[in-house]
Formats: sequence, C-alpha cells, structure tokens
Amino acid sequence: MDSLTLAAIVLAVLAVIVTIVVLRRSWGGSIDHSALPLAESGSKPPVRYNISISEPDRSEISALLAGGNKIEAIKRYRQLTGVGLKEAKDYVDRL
Repeated sequence: MDSLTLAAIVLAVLAVIVTIVVLRRSWGGSIDHSALPLAESGSKPPVRYNISISEPDRSEISALLAGGNKIEAIKRYRQLTGVGLKEAKDYVDRL
C-alpha cells in the first residue's frame, strides 16, 4: 500500500469520526461522559428508595390509588420527587 492510499484511508476515517461527533451534538447527545456515574460491569444503577414525601402528599397518592388511578398516582409521585418511572411504580406498588 502506498502512502497516498494510506493517507486517503486515514482522512476518510477522520471524516467519519467528525461526522458522528457533529451528528450526536446536533441530536442532543453529549460527548462529555464525565458526569455519568461509573458502574461496575453487569451492575445496575443504584435505586433511591429513601426519598421522603410529606404526609399530605402521601395521602393524595393513596387516595388516587384507592380511586383506581394507579397511573395518576405514579405520575404524581414522579412530579413530587423527580424519580424515574420504575422507582415511582415500585413506590406506588408498595403502597
């Protein structure tokens, strides 16, 4: 392989990498992964069940459940705490 072919391959690979970076940024992806928590391979992210809500809010969620509005109860818990869908569902299921 001559040096011209090698240079063309290197430039093509570089162009692909730059294109991927530009597309990810334009689609809202982030290149900076330093803010993400490091997890051991095969481990799940930590679950935050120790979030407390006030008694009136807990009563409101229980009333939604009693009325058969499980989805609304999950939504309300998520609004109050900012947790993810699975955490909110698990909390409401425990009620």
